[in-house]
Amino acid sequence: MSQNQPDMTQISELVFDRYDTVGHENLSQPERVFLCVWRLEDEVNNGGFDQYYFNSSGDQVHNAATSLEAIGAKHTASLVRQANALFGEAGPSPNRSIRQDQLDALSDAAMDILNELDDEFYKYVDPLDELLQAYVSQHAETFQGLS
Repeated sequence: MSQNQPDMTQISELVFDRYDTVGHENLSQPERVFLCVWRLEDEVNNGGFDQYYFNSSGDQVHNAATSLEAIGAKHTASLVRQANALFGEAGPSPNRSIRQDQLDALSDAAMDILNELDDEFYKYVDPLDELLQAYVSQHAETFQGLS
């Protein structure tokens, strides 16, 4: 992997393999940030915030905004915080089953806001791919050690 253009697909495969082997709590902080941002972007692009919350990727929902901030994606972090706030003061549960029930209980008005946040996410005010690549390059020692 070069300093300028890390192979993000390869890195994602290595981080996911490590996650499957050691679990989230035993990943390094840079690995956790990478995983959290990668999964959020993948899920929201595939089916919106509601899909992110519905699936297991949302288990790390309380780390999403800080992970986005760690890569410099402040606007996207704000979108996540706004989406989380729709679930009430405590936000969405990290437990998938409970979170799915919370999602089902959201009002139509809240779902409309969630859809508006999807639309705002898709504008890519923060260039997530570029920011995540830069983050990987800044933490090259962590990610080079995975191969």
